Order: sequence, then C-alpha cells, then structure tokens
Amino acid sequence: ETDEQLGDVFVFSWGLVCCWGLMPHQEAWVRDMVRDCQLDILPPAEAETDEFHYRCEVQAPFVSNDTVTLPIEMAQNLKMRLGICMAIAQSTKLSVFETRCKQFIIKTMPLPRKLAEEGRVHMSQKNLSKLTGQLYIEKIRMNHLCLALDTPDFFWDAPDSLQALYKRMCEYLEMEMRAEVVNRRMSDLQDMLDMLRDHNNTKHSSRLEWVVIILILVEVILGVAELAGFLGWFGSRWN
Repeated sequence: ETDEQLGDVFVFSWGLVCCWGLMPHQEAWVRDMVRDCQLDILPPAEAETDEFHYRCEVQAPFVSNDTVTLPIEMAQNLKMRLGICMAIAQSTKLSVFETRCKQFIIKTMPLPRKLAEEGRVHMSQKNLSKLTGQLYIEKIRMNHLCLALDTPDFFWDAPDSLQALYKRMCEYLEMEMRAEVVNRRMSDLQDMLDMLRDHNNTKHSSRLEWVVIILILVEVILGVAELAGFLGWFGSRWN
C-alpha cells in the first residue's frame, strides 16, 4: 500500500522504454534502473523523448494533438496500452534515424557544392571511404529498424479494436511516410558518395595514364639518344 501513483512500464528490445501514468520522479527511477542494461548507448544529443497525453471519454478511441482518447472500458486494458506504446516507441526510434540522416546530410552537403563550383573535391579516397562505411552502417541499422516497424506478431491474435488503434497511431505518427523519406535520403546520399568516389577514381586513373605517357616518352627519348650515339650523329657534330 502506497500513496504513489501506479502506472505501467513497457521495455522494448530495440532500446526504448515507455512509461504510462508515472510521475516524473518515477520515470527518472525507471531510467536509472534500465541504464545498467543498456548496450550501444546513444550520445545525449541523439537521445529522443516523446510525450503523449491520454484521457477517457465515452466515445470511440482516436488520437489528436498528441492526446490519445480512450473509451472508459478500455482505459485499464493493458494490451490496449501496450499497442499505443508500441507505436510511440517505433516512432521515437525512427526519430533517431531522422536526426542522424539530417546530420549526415549537413556533414556531406559541402562536397557536391565544391564539385560544382571548383570541379574537384578536396577529400582523400580514405576519408571518402570512411563516409561510405558510416552510411552503410546506418543503412544496415535502418533495415533492422524497418523490421521493428512491421506490425508485431502480437497484433495478429489481438482483437480488431486493438489492431485498429495501433494502425491509427501509426497513421497519426506518419510512420510509413517518414521511414520512406529516410530510406530515400540514404539512397540519395549513397548515390552522391558513389559519384564522388567515381570522380576520384577517374582523377586517379587520369594521373596514372599521364605517368605512363611520360614514362613512355622518356623511354622513347632515351632510345633515340642511344640510337643517335650508335650512328655517330653526336660524334660527327663535335668533330
């Protein structure tokens, strides 16, 4: 027996914790509790927090202005709360990739601008390969997230009302469109890096061609000089 407000805590395997009906100090206690179990902890600047409100009324469930309205008979339904938290957790995880993708775009934006203005990019092949590797890692993580964004198996056996509420939450959070935008941006970034790598490879190939041409020219000059000495052209002039 306690005067503390009771609520629910849902922990998801892809690094999300969703608290329902907890006070701020209770939420802080939950965060401290799960911190020791975390792997690949995000930097504080990349951590995402979403907040929704809920209320109970005598009407069909709906979502508006970050407020979930539930019928009174559903208010204490644990599965209903889990369905709502599942959608919010997926959206919050997607926000992390949206932020990372935006930062990557800002980081690489000067490269095509330099190529357009100066006709070349002041970046070594090694650094360009590092950027390509970083983007590849993010694409792998995004692909794993897309698996998490699929409708969980839990909902296939759930009542139709729960499935409908989950889908309504996903539509409100624009999950499908946001995931498509992130994937498209990553594909554009990959195309840009491929273009820059091809540009560097072409420039490197041109240098090698000029080196080969110069070496052939030097060999021809030495050959002509040797032939001229053999025929006595140089000797006859001095005599």
